[in-house]
Amino acid sequence: MTELQLLEAIGMLDEETVLDAEQTPAKGKLLSLRAGRLTRQISAIAACLLLFCGTALILRTGGSKFADHEPTAPDMAATGAAGGAAATTTSPWADAPSAEEPNATMATAEATTYATTAAVATTAATTTAMSAATTGAMTTTITDNFPIGGSVTVPPESVWVYTEDFNSYGDTPLALAPPTVLNWTKLTVSGNEAYSESDVAFALRDGRLYFDNLDTAEDTFGDGTLTRGKDAYYTIDLLNDDYMKPVVAGKYTLQYDLEYVNASDVKRYAALITELSADRQCYSSFHLRIGGTANHEAHFYGAWKSFSYPDPATDLNPAADDPTGAEGTPLLQKLLGLDIAQHGNEMNLADIRLTVRLQWEPKTGHHVYVKTATMTDFVKVSAPDPRAVGTQYIGGWEGYAVALKIGGAVEGYLDNILLWTGWGEQPASSAERYQPTP
Repeated sequence: MTELQLLEAIGMLDEETVLDAEQTPAKGKLLSLRAGRLTRQISAIAACLLLFCGTALILRTGGSKFADHEPTAPDMAATGAAGGAAATTTSPWADAPSAEEPNATMATAEATTYATTAAVATTAATTTAMSAATTGAMTTTITDNFPIGGSVTVPPESVWVYTEDFNSYGDTPLALAPPTVLNWTKLTVSGNEAYSESDVAFALRDGRLYFDNLDTAEDTFGDGTLTRGKDAYYTIDLLNDDYMKPVVAGKYTLQYDLEYVNASDVKRYAALITELSADRQCYSSFHLRIGGTANHEAHFYGAWKSFSYPDPATDLNPAADDPTGAEGTPLLQKLLGLDIAQHGNEMNLADIRLTVRLQWEPKTGHHVYVKTATMTDFVKVSAPDPRAVGTQYIGGWEGYAVALKIGGAVEGYLDNILLWTGWGEQPASSAERYQPTP
């Protein structure tokens, strides 16, 4: 029996134990996806040439209704929650910067016109400045940087996509499933191809969702067959592929509150994972661990690919654990002012209310901000770095869904899940609600 088989038998095998054990097949899948992406890009270029030639003919024979309304490139320098400007990069499949290129920088957004590109993004600011005729064309977006699989209508900015504060329900007893009123679904190994599964206990308490993946004294379920401690996954049914696909085609913000109670060790965590693929093997993840470190990564067919890069100059490496700062400032110091050399093995984030904010841009991925309840402003803790191997995997799979992941033996509370379009601040409660286009 191998070591991994032994860990599985005693219920202690979780996703991070294997890390890159499946890295070779993952690379094979990436190459296959890149080949498919190249085919789509060639088709898109051919379509663009046909469109351009057709447009030229129209202009030569009497003009086009778009001739006086060519849109300018959208303003991609949207500012994040902590004041950081977003950067964009070209498709990772075309001359993507590699991890071996330390001086690679993100390219600025190139100017585009409706007649010569099949990859048009729009923001509320540019949309309002355009004529009605052009607006209709611009809101239908075909992307070459994320596998949308055709054209979708990107919703405008500052539209509510999902809200859940758990306040409208009464308290519930512990049960081995999320409360039915939430319409969340557990993913299983046999039925949903989940990596692993665990019997997490859930309850609604004082307007928050309590989760327990520890074998604690509260466990009164009786039969002694619980498989606690493994990674577990629960999809938020509304935030499925079809619902989220147009949202993921543009910018969006996901924010949630988290408070840990206890865990088996300092590496355990809970997180909302995003861009979850239909086969449940790929997703984007920012997992904030109870000890005070974090990882910002893509999970790609059994292998972890980091979006962060250990550069003190950018200081956006949440996994930094070198007390000298050689990899960047440790997250524990940023949030609590604690020296990781002295406190690295403690449950530093237990009983501290945290807010995580993820800001997605389809070319580059998520920019991540965190704050504690006592902090006035968010701290930017991670951004996709073109030197990191994970950035080459953005768009490497088709996935749009959102789910809750319980990362091992941990208990705590989840609250105030908010998802809106764009990178602006939280919309007013009366703001427009997202209605997917049929």
